[in-house]
Formats: sequence, C-alpha cells, structure tokens
Amino acid sequence: MKNIVLFFLLISVTSVFSQKDTIWFDKEWSVKEKDSSVYYRIATLKEERFKEFFPFMDYDTLHVKLKEGITLEKEKNTFQGEVVYYNKDTSISERVIYKNGFRYGTHKTYYKSGKLKSTKSYIFGVLKGPCRIYFEEGNLYEMGAYLDNKREGIWKVYYKNNKLKEQGMYKAGQKTGVWKVFYYNGTAQD
Repeated sequence: MKNIVLFFLLISVTSVFSQKDTIWFDKEWSVKEKDSSVYYRIATLKEERFKEFFPFMDYDTLHVKLKEGITLEKEKNTFQGEVVYYNKDTSISERVIYKNGFRYGTHKTYYKSGKLKSTKSYIFGVLKGPCRIYFEEGNLYEMGAYLDNKREGIWKVYYKNNKLKEQGMYKAGQKTGVWKVFYYNGTAQD
C-alpha cells in the first residue's frame, strides 16, 4: 500500500513539473493574446540540477511546425543546445547550436531535398571561423572563413565539376588584391 501511494505521489509531482503551456506571439515574436497571434509555442517545464529549461515546439497559426529545441525562458528565444528549423513542407532547413541564447558552434543549412547546403561557425552570435557552401549535388561550391561576421582571408569558388573557378582574398568583407579566375577545365585565365 505504501508503494502505491508513493507511486501516485511521484506521478503527480512529475506531472506538475512537466506541465505544458501554450504561448502566443505576434510576427515579431512578442507575447500576445491568442486572437491577435501569428505564431504559438508549446513549452514544457523541465528541471535539472535546480535549473529550469523548456523543451519547445513553435508553430504558425495553420499548425505548421517552424522550429523545436530548448529555451531557457518559455516566452523568449533564449535557446540552449540544438534548435532545428523547418520549411513549410516539414523538411529541415537549419540546425543551429546555441549557448545562453547566442548562436555558438556549427550552423548547418539544408536544401529542401535534405542535402547539406552550408556549414558556418559562430561564437556568441558572431560568425567566426570556417565556412563551406555546397551545390545541391554535394560538391563544394565555395569555402573560406569569417572574422567578426565578415569574410576574411583566402576564399575559393568551384565549378560543379570540382575544378577551381576563382580564388582571392577578402579583408573585412571586401574583395582585395588580384583574384585568379579559371576556365571550366581548370586552366588559369590571363
């Protein structure tokens, strides 16, 4: 009998801590009343090591899933960990890693076919580090690096046949110096 009471007590405590809330938003993601909303979020309160977090799913008013992940504040976009963004056809459009609400780490975008389109790196919301962009067939289209949200250093652009198309330098997001340009067969243009 004692085990049964303990079991029901555990279930009732668990249901209190996993309560689902629906939050309504306008087009700027500000909290609104249901009748004036454009989006809504279903968030579930969880607690781990005395910290609260909210696994969530965001939808538009036509019930199309927009994104899902974990937020540290149920009514704000203070994301933590991976957040997956969706196209209207439910295919994945982006996978973004967050740390305390800032993009942090690898950011991947996808074609509607599901194939990888690009990878970029963020540190506390700032583009910094390697970037690779792909043709839908999977071949590399462009590669280089970012520094403080701007292209920096050597960048290369490729043809679909994997041959180098052009190569040159960026400084603070602007092309600098002489860029080498190549024909489709890989030979340099003069």
